[in-house]
Amino acid sequence: MLSETDIGAVASIRDLLRIAAERRAHPQAGGGTTIALDLDRWLAPTGPLLTAAGAALFMLNRSVMRTAFRLRVSGLERLPRAGPFVITPNHASDLDPLALAAARPFALQRRLHWAGDIVRLFHSVPSRLFCRIVHLFPVDETHPAAAMAAASRVLAQGGTQVWFPEGWRSPDGQCGRFMPGIAQLLLRTYVPAVPVWIAGTFEALPRNRRVPRLHQVTVVFGDPVALDVLRDEGAGQTDLERITDGLRRRVMALSQT
Repeated sequence: MLSETDIGAVASIRDLLRIAAERRAHPQAGGGTTIALDLDRWLAPTGPLLTAAGAALFMLNRSVMRTAFRLRVSGLERLPRAGPFVITPNHASDLDPLALAAARPFALQRRLHWAGDIVRLFHSVPSRLFCRIVHLFPVDETHPAAAMAAASRVLAQGGTQVWFPEGWRSPDGQCGRFMPGIAQLLLRTYVPAVPVWIAGTFEALPRNRRVPRLHQVTVVFGDPVALDVLRDEGAGQTDLERITDGLRRRVMALSQT
């Protein structure tokens, strides 16, 4: 059986065949149960095999979101064409990542990264392989500094990071308070933030529901905004508070469009 470290190392068909052969010859190798937080492996570019799988998943997800949830997207032209940036949507449902993934252009696929809870999303070999395909790296909520370091590294390498500023799914569908982590990330990297408003996912799949209802979902992308602008627009006693408040105001403004 392939371990999480093995999966993180897969970048091509040759890698997959080589590791599988090694595990058959040495079945105990790499068979530990501890999740490996090896960012070199999880953030490495995927090779042809996993890239093709990612493209297939992208098309499948987009088809489902457009047909079952009548996905509507606006503001795509506002996304930066190059350079690192952070996508900062509100968070009301487990459908939010799927809606956002279906809304963004496929050209962004190779440099877009997500952070996922190590307990919920990395509990089995198939789930870890899925995470590797979609560029989702593990984070432990008990070690927030590690998540910050990983996201900073993605941005330093010119990638795009998705960051949910609320930190958890809204219990009532309303946009909650933004946590200071997003401001810390922006202060560390000085990249622009792209505010995003996602509507309809709470009605389709709230926290207490397992099977989604068929409800229209809308994703609205806002203009990229620089750190200094957020600081000037926000209220608060500290830079962290002003940047966080400024970004939340930008996200909330999109809910009116």
